[in-house]
Amino acid sequence: MLKKILYTSLFGVLALGLTGCVQATPKNISSLSEDEQIQAFQEHTELAKYIQHPSEKVQLALVQKDYTLVHNLKNPSLQVQLAAIKKNPDALCSIQANKRLDKAAIVAIKKANKRLQCIDNTSSQKVQLAAINKNILYLTSLHKPSVAVQLLAVKKDANSLLYIREPSIEAQLASINKKYHKKLSPQNTKALARLELEEAQRYDTKAQSPYIKPSRKTQLYKNAYYFYRLSAQNNYNEANYMLAQYYSKGHGVKQNYLTSAQYYEKAATGKHAISEAKDNACDMYFKASQNGNKDAQIKINHLCKNNS
Repeated sequence: MLKKILYTSLFGVLALGLTGCVQATPKNISSLSEDEQIQAFQEHTELAKYIQHPSEKVQLALVQKDYTLVHNLKNPSLQVQLAAIKKNPDALCSIQANKRLDKAAIVAIKKANKRLQCIDNTSSQKVQLAAINKNILYLTSLHKPSVAVQLLAVKKDANSLLYIREPSIEAQLASINKKYHKKLSPQNTKALARLELEEAQRYDTKAQSPYIKPSRKTQLYKNAYYFYRLSAQNNYNEANYMLAQYYSKGHGVKQNYLTSAQYYEKAATGKHAISEAKDNACDMYFKASQNGNKDAQIKINHLCKNNS
């Protein structure tokens, strides 16, 4: 009985606080007009949660009164979400995750002065890209960012690889020639070396076109040399062989017969040895010795004595 009296007294107080002829209560507020509903919760915010299926006009008034009320709305429209976010970007996190609209999320990200903790793997790639574009540190909230997200992060700052738990090979390749290069597993190192070799081959093929101007050809060979060298550093034997050819011909690098021979010798050894590489190494050592290189002559005596 006491509970009933208190309950009745509460709503009596609420009703007395309202102006106009209609007295809003939790039971009848849903049946009132839009303006009456708005007037009611403007006076007593706690009445807002009793409004069933509020119209967009009412929803807009709700979030303008208190942006956190957007959490109670089942399907807030874009306009309602934007209105809440206008009050405070943190309102995005009050919207149920499966109800957040990308456009609203992107607006919130742009307006926010700090990271929004609700931007995570549940967000769409479009939203994640917008987040990374605003602040690299959003990466720390993403357990498995897509390749596109990783590439954008690396493009903005190579050190962003520090925040990627399992960087993709594509992101590693994009980070080449940057200040930071995260250590890879042996399997990923091999995959990266293959990508670097393919990148070098693309430049190499373009450079061999008869329609390329000499100045452009020189730059293409330099680019190819750069990626062949990276691939060789990751122990890709075919890259050693190509570097040997580049040094022998002076493509992308100053011609050097001794260095060419050394790369051919590398290509001739190991698990994936290239059969003709040893003979080529001896030819290069011989050319180097013709220029008076004593180290080359020593190599000929030890490596190439059966290649006469």
